[in-house]
Parts: sequence; structure tokens; C-alpha cells
Amino acid sequence: MMSFLQKPFSKFLQVLFFLLLMCIPSFFAFPPNSSATSFGAAKYEAAEGNKEAEALLKWKASLDDNHSQYVLSSWVGSSPCKWLGITCDTSGSVADFSLPNFGLRGTLHSFNFSFFPNLLTLNLGNNSLYGTIPLEIGLLTSLNFLYLDKNYLTSRIPFSIGNLRNLFILNLKDNKLFGSIPSSIGNMTLLTRLDLNSNNLSGSVPREIGQLESLVELKLSSNNFTGHLPRDLCLGGLLVNFTAALNHFSGPIPKSLRNCTSLFRFRLDGNQLSGNISEDFGLYPNLNYVDLSHNDLYGELTWKWGGFHNLACLLLSNNNISGEIPSELGKATGLQKIDLSSNLLKGTIPKELAVEGVAQPYSS
Repeated sequence: MMSFLQKPFSKFLQVLFFLLLMCIPSFFAFPPNSSATSFGAAKYEAAEGNKEAEALLKWKASLDDNHSQYVLSSWVGSSPCKWLGITCDTSGSVADFSLPNFGLRGTLHSFNFSFFPNLLTLNLGNNSLYGTIPLEIGLLTSLNFLYLDKNYLTSRIPFSIGNLRNLFILNLKDNKLFGSIPSSIGNMTLLTRLDLNSNNLSGSVPREIGQLESLVELKLSSNNFTGHLPRDLCLGGLLVNFTAALNHFSGPIPKSLRNCTSLFRFRLDGNQLSGNISEDFGLYPNLNYVDLSHNDLYGELTWKWGGFHNLACLLLSNNNISGEIPSELGKATGLQKIDLSSNLLKGTIPKELAVEGVAQPYSS
């Protein structure tokens, strides 16, 4: 009986011994080699750096003239972090690509945007870049600052620009961009500054621009925009500088601007805006410069001038403003320049505007 029981028990011992043998190597195995892991990570970072270097060198080779090649003469090898205009993050990836004011001549067609997932700043302002803004620019989803101003870019603003949801500043002024502003711009809700001055943009400004509640500066001057101004401007209450001069805007000044107490500089001159100027304006304690000249505004100057403590320049010429120049205008004691010429005003110049220390009325 005993031998009968011992047989399976000895078998059990054999199995147990076998399992222990299997476990022993892993029990005594060394922990992962940390230096090997670091080496692997470094290898990965080097590979990423090489891809970025290759992309930058390919773009350099595409530039047109000897001057551009000379400016980028430091761009050799496979470590871009020490190249002119390039700054890397702690992982060795390109985070800042800034070469403004260098007179570089060429296009962005050969630039592989997909190789720069960690790029935070792209600044190629004031060069001689021409051609289009590629659709692939929308791949720079980490980007915070984009400056392509003062070049010769001739294209529409790509719809893919709306993918840049982390962008704070977009500056495309002084190019030859045409077409309308894409509605996708409304996706860029972190945007604080948008400058599209001095292009050939046309059509109406999309209402989605009103979704940019972080905007501090909006510049749309010297284009060919038509239609009404966006109705939801300054919803975030942060707008300081709004210029949309020298376009073809029509209709009234948006009511949302009536309560925009943050405004410091306000230019809508050279449009076809209409409406009652006495109803379109609210109280602007920070306003320093306002130019609404060369429009079709009517009404009287019945604003609460005592609240305009910071106003230095008031330009309202070439409208249909009527009534008398109010003596309350003298309460805007910071005024240095007033132009009310070519309106339907009557009466005399109030003495409050003629005393020492108060601005003299300006007429052209």
C-alpha cells in the first residue's frame, strides 16, 4: 500500500523540481540594463534628429540663390541643434526654426512639415519666399507661433491652417495672399494675435472668427474684404487692437464692439460702413486711437466724452455726421488730434477745445 502511494508522490516531486528549474533563471536574471535602454533612446533621438536634419538640408538645397546658401553655410552634418536659426528641446528635437530678416529666396514646397512634430516656433518673416503656403503646414500641430509675414507668398490660406489648434500668433501680413479666410480659423481658439494686413484677401470674413475669444489683436486692413464686419467680435472682452481699414466693408459697426471696453486702437477708415454713430459706440476708457473716416456714418457726436480718459486721436472726417460739436468733447483731455472735416456739422468750435492743453481741431 505504501509503495502504491509513493509512486504518484515521487512523480509530484519530479514535476515540482522541474518547475523550480524553470523559474530559477528568471529569479537570478539581472535587471534590465539601464545603459542599454538609454543607448536605445539616444539612438531613437539621433534617428529623429537625422530625419529633421535631412528635411532641413533638402529645403536648403531648394533655395534659389548663392546668398541663401551662404546664410545657411552652418547647415552641414546631421546635428541641426547647432545650426543657425535652429533651437532644439531637451530631447534633441527641433523646437524653434527662426530665420527672419535674412533675405532667403525660395519656396516652402520642399519643406517636409511631417518631420517636425515638436516644432513650437516657425519664423521666416521678412524674406523673399514665394509660391504657396502648402497644405502640409497643418501637420505642425504643436506650433505656437507662425510668422510668414513680409514675403511674396501667392496662394489661398489653406483650410488645413485650422489644424494648428495650439497657435497663439499667426502673422501673414504683407504677402500676396488671395481668396477668403477659411472658416477653419475658428478652430484656433488659443489665438491671441491674427495679422492679415496688406494682402489681396477678399470675400466676407467668416463668422467663425468670433469664436476666437482670446484675441487681443485682429488686423485685416488693406485687403478687398466685402460684406458686414463679423458680429461676434470681442466676445472674450480682450480685444485691444482692431484694424480693418481700407476694405469694402458695409453695414453697421457690430454691436459686440459697443461693449468692448478693452479697445485701445480702433481703425475702420476707408470702408462703406453705415449706421448711426451715436448708437454704435459705448464707453471706452482705454481707447487711445480711433479712425472711422471715409465711411457713410451719420448721427451726432453724443458720446459720453468724459469716459474717454485715454483718447489721443479722433479721426471722423468724410462721413455724414451732423449736429454741433459738443462742448463735452473737451472732457477728453488727452486729445492731441481731431479731424471732423467733410461732415455736416454746424455751429461753432467749442471754447473747451481751444484752451491751452486741449487739442486743436484738425481739418484737411
